[in-house]
Amino acid sequence: MSYAAILRGEQSVLEAIGPCFASPEARIRALDEHWLLETSRFDNCSSVDEAFKIADQMVIEIQGLLSIYAGLNTSISVSSMLTLGANGEPVRQRLRDFVTIRVYSAAGLRELSESSNVTSLGSMLVARAADDPAVAEALMLIGERGLGWPQIYDIIEFLGGAKAIDSSGLGSRSQTARVRRTANHYRHLGRRDPDRLPTNPPTLAEARLFATGLLKCWLGTRL
Repeated sequence: MSYAAILRGEQSVLEAIGPCFASPEARIRALDEHWLLETSRFDNCSSVDEAFKIADQMVIEIQGLLSIYAGLNTSISVSSMLTLGANGEPVRQRLRDFVTIRVYSAAGLRELSESSNVTSLGSMLVARAADDPAVAEALMLIGERGLGWPQIYDIIEFLGGAKAIDSSGLGSRSQTARVRRTANHYRHLGRRDPDRLPTNPPTLAEARLFATGLLKCWLGTRL
């Protein structure tokens, strides 16, 4: 037996992200009226519950990639799990609560669709998350929550702070410090004495672009 997760979402969005994940490590494809998420990670599963856990993890990782590369807008969910027979034919289907993915930028999706030999960038990064805990952790920083000020702060801290980001060539020390200080201020709103904003704080949109740019550069070093 093998498994495939059934995705729920807008047809145009599923069609758009399909080319981003097109290898055995992570494949999104159409089957009749369904869109499936398939992965070689399912190969060693002995139960549907195990397959669901893997699918949940992959959805979070994929959401992280789509947040980094494509922004957030439309939702996709894992609606159920198919059990497949020896010849790949559906044997039974089990429903479940869904996990949400939000996606937006067409340019980001094209970037994730770019391939080296037969593997798209999206599939390569999902596969890398399976054997590189740091990549998995980076994608989990965003996960289902999207990219707000707390996540932006966490990304900068994950990458070592302004000094480490500057020394590694991922971004400038001054810009990182400006974004970090702004993120720290907003994530502590409601406290009696929140940290002060810098004199030229970035907008949330600017900070998102900066943080995702850092992560994109960093992910490139892990391939």
